[in-house]
Amino acid sequence: MKTDELINALSADNAVQLSQSEARNWTRGLAAGAAAAVLMVLMIVKARPDIGEAIHDPRFLFKFVAALALAGPAAALAYRLSRPQSGPGPGLAMLVLAPALLALGCGIDIALTPASGWGAQATGNYPFYCLVCVPVFSLAPLTGIFLALSQGAPTHQRLAGFVGGLAAGGMGAAAYALHCTDDSPLFLALWYSIAVTLVGALGAWLGPRVLRW
Repeated sequence: MKTDELINALSADNAVQLSQSEARNWTRGLAAGAAAAVLMVLMIVKARPDIGEAIHDPRFLFKFVAALALAGPAAALAYRLSRPQSGPGPGLAMLVLAPALLALGCGIDIALTPASGWGAQATGNYPFYCLVCVPVFSLAPLTGIFLALSQGAPTHQRLAGFVGGLAAGGMGAAAYALHCTDDSPLFLALWYSIAVTLVGALGAWLGPRVLRW
């Protein structure tokens, strides 16, 4: 084997090992952050008292589907952005999945609810509590994601931070849904979206400061 071929082979092998190491860091970071968020919810605000009955309600389950439909693609995109010179690519388009699901859910909710009840459904019982709790419970996933991002070398640091924040916000929203008794997709589309966007904004602010290399 020629010297150049040997060097290329060793480089390729090192890249595979690095990729595997990065994947492990991301898996650990996401799992630890998500577990911490759920634990915080159960310890601080507790699960909703009727959760045994709520799991049979499609609207309750929809909150988890919508939240994770954002967290999954956003985490995958953040992982891609953790590599130097990597742009968002087609992964950016996957971020529309959660808004599309929310739009569908809202459409069904509106169709099944008299117009006089739309305002109450959107306002819910504890809107401002949601705006506080979702960002708070997103801090653990956000920490795990930023620790994983810091192991890479993201070029688009603000975007990586923003997308990482959206992923953390999705996980925090899913954890908070264990406690939240407001199940309308209209409430979810309004208040959960604002809360998750705040976490994304925090990630965008932290990105250039924490991920600088």
